[in-house]
Amino acid sequence: MKDAKESPADQFVDQLADAVAERVARRIKPESATRLAPRWLDLESAAQLMNTTKAAVRGMARAKLFPVKKMGGRVMVDIKDLEKAFDENTEWLG
Repeated sequence: MKDAKESPADQFVDQLADAVAERVARRIKPESATRLAPRWLDLESAAQLMNTTKAAVRGMARAKLFPVKKMGGRVMVDIKDLEKAFDENTEWLG
């Protein structure tokens, strides 16, 4: 409820501010909201992260570079294990 003692200019500013806030809220896309990074990745997502193929990720898992877990019918990789394997199995050139 608005204060009855507000001047017409104050009432106008409040109405304008409300209208602007509503318009901004409508234009903000849900994609701009902060997203949580997943901890567990399926093989396809792991491949995208590593810029390789799903078959290559499967081969790395078979070579025991990192552990995998099965959830239902899906093979999942912990992103922390991927990072650890990357750190342990690569070196900086220079």
